[in-house]
Amino acid sequence: MADLQRVYERLTSYVEEECEKRLAGVQKPDNKTDDEFETWKEEVRSFAFKIDVTIRSRSGVELVANDASIFSSSNLPEGIETVFFSNTPSFETYLGQKPINRFSLLLDFSKPPLLDSRNPLSNPTANNSHLNIEGDRDSWMASIEAAVMEVLANRKNNRGWLHRAYIYDLGMLLFAIPTGFYVCWRFSGVVNQQFQPIHDFVAAAVYLYLVVFVLWMYRFFFEYTKWAFPLVELASDQDGATKHRAFWVMIVIGLIVQAIWSVLSMMP
Repeated sequence: MADLQRVYERLTSYVEEECEKRLAGVQKPDNKTDDEFETWKEEVRSFAFKIDVTIRSRSGVELVANDASIFSSSNLPEGIETVFFSNTPSFETYLGQKPINRFSLLLDFSKPPLLDSRNPLSNPTANNSHLNIEGDRDSWMASIEAAVMEVLANRKNNRGWLHRAYIYDLGMLLFAIPTGFYVCWRFSGVVNQQFQPIHDFVAAAVYLYLVVFVLWMYRFFFEYTKWAFPLVELASDQDGATKHRAFWVMIVIGLIVQAIWSVLSMMP
């Protein structure tokens, strides 16, 4: 949350700078006195050039504010799913139009379902995080992008490779299918003794079932891995994931030990 507050504060400085540039170009209307015009400009500074933040939880609870104190609020919802920044809502509410230079930033901290039937396994992990910037000055757009990305770049979790396209297929080719053949070989004595006397087709069906079973176990483990190690994550939400990651490590260590034991058992 401290990093998100840093992003907010950096963006705020550019919005305030934009405010002064726009107000400097506004001429005082004839029907306003100098005091009325100054009062109007102060109201614009206070109400129009603001960054609205919406923090939404997985249960649908929302916390909305246009002040940095939202990030340390005691009312922060549990299980934050998204954090949204934009300088458009306050401006549009007060002045009735969208600002010329505007941005919206959505950070999506949602986790994919443990078994995600909506997203093909070969596709990258779905995540709606995005930064949209519009404006009439390249310097504005570059400043906004730098204000966001320079903070987020220092918080990369190096899990991007796990959530890329075709990682599932690569793992299946390198690990799952060879493991399926290995399981068939390990159980070949039982299959040949118990099922081949019935019919060769029955024995072949058992071998096929073993391969399919291994592939399904691989699918579950792959999706569990992506669920336990999400692409984007809030540090404050890591407590619940710690147990799952410890369990994941135990599984991996068990598989490695079993693989080493199997190799050693085959050696003369």
